[in-house]
Amino acid sequence: MKQKEKLVLASASPRRKSLLEMMGLECNIVPSDIDESECERESAEFLSLELSRRKLEAVRSKIKSDVQRYSYLSADTVVSLDGEIFGKPDNFEHARAMLAKLSGKTHQVHTGFRLENVKGEFVEESVCTDVTFASLSSGDIDDYVRTKEPMDKAGAYGIQGIGGGYILRISGSYTNVVGLPVYEVLKAMKQIGVIVES
Repeated sequence: MKQKEKLVLASASPRRKSLLEMMGLECNIVPSDIDESECERESAEFLSLELSRRKLEAVRSKIKSDVQRYSYLSADTVVSLDGEIFGKPDNFEHARAMLAKLSGKTHQVHTGFRLENVKGEFVEESVCTDVTFASLSSGDIDDYVRTKEPMDKAGAYGIQGIGGGYILRISGSYTNVVGLPVYEVLKAMKQIGVIVES
């Protein structure tokens, strides 16, 4: 694939950058630094889309250039169980509480993304994947939290890391759970001409 313009990733997530690089796409990371607590939590789908919009808008306002052309991609991942939304844990106890609730149950992972090309045309979508956790003992939870892996991840786990050992099954996009639904993002890029097949 050949890029038509420079891609700016409005996210501090190294996992999203790695997923794009796996697809042969280079990007510049520009963190948005938005206050995520200010968003309404109407639903996980709504929140994932609203946060991705706000991230993109914040980063677009940071970048001013009359020379280079930029396209923008933002994303936000939200975990939910029975209507309760799980963001990133505030501390170790919060992480333990989240994992105890997810233990032995099937929850949903929503990643909302927004893609804009240089003309301002955009595509946005929220993709949902069902994830089933194994039953975790308190010892399992303590051992996992001690690794510190849960602390910067929605739902307090990383499927691509140690946390993957606690997952029984998933239904839907794996990369969506990692943090970026690659298939849907590539489809959106083709739809609005951010990239073309070589």
